[in-house]
Amino acid sequence: MVYCDVSGRETRLPLCIEGEGIEPQLRLSFEQLDIGKVFVGSTNIYEVILFNKGAVDASFILVHPTTALASCFTFVPREGTISPDGLQVIKISFSSNILGKFKKAFKFRMKGSPEFVTLTI
Repeated sequence: MVYCDVSGRETRLPLCIEGEGIEPQLRLSFEQLDIGKVFVGSTNIYEVILFNKGAVDASFILVHPTTALASCFTFVPREGTISPDGLQVIKISFSSNILGKFKKAFKFRMKGSPEFVTLTI
């Protein structure tokens, strides 16, 4: 509630103001990464870019799943803040002793937003 002092009035006038905050708007350079066939035990490195398309700073953190396959991936950095129109390169390292095909989703949570940015590998 805000009050306005008006010349000639003895009491202030109440003024009710409502507003809506701007959510961060992070986007990935791509939403799916096909790593193809890789050798068991080898280490492979990939990059994805996280862009801030919003008008406010966007803080992010990787919500890393706790599965055996997810432990084969390392993300650097796992968290940070990106300024408006800025970007952050995320390096992804993958090394596994598990054979077979897989599909795994990794989610980045944005502070101040209920939505996630998802990368599927």
